[in-house]
Amino acid sequence: MSSGSTQSIIALRGIRYRWRPTAPVVLDIEQLDIAPGERLFIRGPSGSGKTTLLGLMGGVLSPGSGHVYLAGADLSRLSAAHRDRLRADEIGFVFQMFNLIPYLSVLDNVLLPCRFSRSRQQRAGAEREPVEEARRLLARLGLDQENLLTRDVAELSVGQQQRVAVARALIGRPGIVIADEPTSALDADSRDEFLALLQEECGSSGAALLFVSHDVSLARHFDRSLDMQTLNRALDAEVGQR
Repeated sequence: MSSGSTQSIIALRGIRYRWRPTAPVVLDIEQLDIAPGERLFIRGPSGSGKTTLLGLMGGVLSPGSGHVYLAGADLSRLSAAHRDRLRADEIGFVFQMFNLIPYLSVLDNVLLPCRFSRSRQQRAGAEREPVEEARRLLARLGLDQENLLTRDVAELSVGQQQRVAVARALIGRPGIVIADEPTSALDADSRDEFLALLQEECGSSGAALLFVSHDVSLARHFDRSLDMQTLNRALDAEVGQR
């Protein structure tokens, strides 16, 4: 492992990715580091490689060359089962479409990471029972009505479902929370309030935050901002050839 990656929750080195062996390179990133506790914004339009990048960071995709380090571990050296466990332990995801389980209650959706990760379960129960930690997170995110907690999550509004997804990502203190276009359905006031809550909770748990969006106006809320066209040399070369 190169120096610097040991200090990062996620580190990429010399990454090149193509969907098929004979297809063009779609992602070419020399180096990217995300420090523990950092708040990083990555912007880029559809087709810029954002989703592919997140797949590589989580070990869902494997690069054709280069290395992805998660919490100091080289994902290319791990079995698929070990990658899955490490991803469950260290990454909390907030997806654009939330990916909640519609037939489970609000509480059960939030507690899902504790079922898949013993580390998340232990961390969630360090100061209180995991279910009480789930209740605390939901209350912090404005979902403290008792009648909501046992309802099927499909019965909630879009805004409420989004907050459930955030609580699920945060429970058990993952090393990093990755948010993929989570504010696209919100108006400006709701978006800013949501960002403030997300950053405050990540800060209190010590989690890094990687926020991916096409909305450049959000960059001001973050410690650092990167553009996919600058980060992804394959995209930059494609633009230069036009």
